[in-house]
Amino acid sequence: MSCAVAVVLVAGAGLLHPAAHSPHYQPLLTGANVPVDVDKIFSRACQDCHSNKTEWPWYAQLPPVSTLIRQDVEKGRAFMNLCNWQNYSKGQKLGYLAAMSSAAVSREMPPLRYTLIHGDARLTNQERARIAAWATQEAARIQAAKKL
Repeated sequence: MSCAVAVVLVAGAGLLHPAAHSPHYQPLLTGANVPVDVDKIFSRACQDCHSNKTEWPWYAQLPPVSTLIRQDVEKGRAFMNLCNWQNYSKGQKLGYLAAMSSAAVSREMPPLRYTLIHGDARLTNQERARIAAWATQEAARIQAAKKL
């Protein structure tokens, strides 16, 4: 009987899974000039927490881990959502680009606790430098643009 209860609880948790309520998403960084290699880095290492394109792992359905993961994603999206890039002001974009560069170079992002479980999100020094270089180039492009 306890096995049946466990199955019902796990199935019920799936109905409450955050992916069931994820907002529709736009592509990452719409309107930005993003080279393919940089887009691949963001898709692999940033989108789960900083976009609406979160790929929820199976264990995100299991309490209490589901609560922790949902909170991390909500916090990441609240700070910066790469799917909302086209809605940000010029000043916001410049601030986010500076933050991306700083977080990549200082190794703040992606967080260690995320990369311990998601090894494919680990960034090499070369990838970190690439993000910083792209962010600098994109900021210069935005600064030079008359209107975005």
